[in-house]
Amino acid sequence: KLLVVTGHTKCAAVKDAVIAVRDSSDLPTGADAVYGNFGTLLADIFPSAKRAVQEAPNASVEEQVQLATKYNVFNTMARLIDRSEIVYTGVKIEELQIHGCNYDILSGEIEWYGQHPELERLCGREMPMHKWKCQPYVTMQTWSANPGRSRQGQGG
Repeated sequence: KLLVVTGHTKCAAVKDAVIAVRDSSDLPTGADAVYGNFGTLLADIFPSAKRAVQEAPNASVEEQVQLATKYNVFNTMARLIDRSEIVYTGVKIEELQIHGCNYDILSGEIEWYGQHPELERLCGREMPMHKWKCQPYVTMQTWSANPGRSRQGQGG
């Protein structure tokens, strides 16, 4: 089973959160009272926006929004695992995978982020198959060439 958490380009909520961080570095207390549901949404996105601005302080707003979108996808994945017993159990016993992506609303292209990079920590156990799927392959030479040995006279 697969659950996909999708962010998208040109997201006004992520952009507003990034701009709020750039302007003051704190979300106004009671933002949900001022902005209603949009304030609650901004509060959920704010940690991702703050991290993006802190990690790329000299980047453009657009670049920070792109980074904040990615972080928000991963934060949403973590919240799903943390707050839903069904999702947590499914991921932990490896019957469910959660993958993140970003949908480009102009081109229709999807950039896949994969599974949460800290999935084992979120599930509280080692997950060898997750490691196997997510870690880069390590190549190593298993044989050594013997330059002094010739193939001539060996039928080759």
